[in-house]
Amino acid sequence: DAAGNAASKQANSANAASAQQLAMYEQNRADTAPWRAAGVNALGRLDNGLAAGGQFTQQFSPSALYSDPGYGFRLDEGRKALEKSAAARGLLQSGGTLKGIDRYAQDYASNEYTNAFNRFQLDQGNQFNRNAAIAGLGQTAVSQLGAQGANTANQIGQNMIGAGNA
Repeated sequence: DAAGNAASKQANSANAASAQQLAMYEQNRADTAPWRAAGVNALGRLDNGLAAGGQFTQQFSPSALYSDPGYGFRLDEGRKALEKSAAARGLLQSGGTLKGIDRYAQDYASNEYTNAFNRFQLDQGNQFNRNAAIAGLGQTAVSQLGAQGANTANQIGQNMIGAGNA
């Protein structure tokens, strides 16, 4: 009778330990849920951005340069300065002045194209890297949770063997 009581208590203890371990695992799942969700969302943004036509597959185009409000403003201000300087010397309508304005516009556009291209690349890289970092947080949370799940399963399995032996 005493042996039966002891075996029953040992089996009950094993079941209680298993229930506690499972509760701890569920708590870990709840604790990591925000990181997992953020990672899933960021991974979705990366996946969409890398799909055909997505934001990370877009190529820089001259229209991006011309739509930059700073480009138009600075180009106009430089042209006005050249015109005012030529007008002050009485050379506003001269061929040299028009040629100078044309050269300024071409040189400015060439320089600004490089600057706008670099800004585009930097912006694309920043957006991609931020999403990749958040996706990495989610991946880490999932990996840690997976290890905790395997450990929990092993411990519960050991508890079940112990209960069976009892």
